[in-house]
Amino acid sequence: MRFMLEEPAKIPFGYGLGNYYSANQTALGFHHFGQSDFGTFLILGGFLFMILIGVFVFSAFQSTAGHAAFSLIVCVSYMIFAVYTQVYVNAQTLTISLLIFAVIIQVFRREKKKVIQYEEDRYHYLP
Repeated sequence: MRFMLEEPAKIPFGYGLGNYYSANQTALGFHHFGQSDFGTFLILGGFLFMILIGVFVFSAFQSTAGHAAFSLIVCVSYMIFAVYTQVYVNAQTLTISLLIFAVIIQVFRREKKKVIQYEEDRYHYLP
């Protein structure tokens, strides 16, 4: 990430997603370029691309879960995962993380329904 911050002109848009292959071992002089998605996409796409990915993840989970705080937690989690792994370009990592979040969403929805049902039952039995 320091590499990206040393070139102020490249910060907004990066070096270009089409200019380099993200798994190329020698891209931009790195021996292990593309080991984490956050650094790779920050260098190639810039801060605006990372913001776009964050907005996409947030809106996808917002439309599914319907809860802004949960969607923000998922979005931040994906960004943290992206610092250490290839969560966006590796199909196996992406699938596993999506399945984990799908289970979390189902549990969240089930608990939300229980709370709503409890409130309705409580209101129904009040004199």
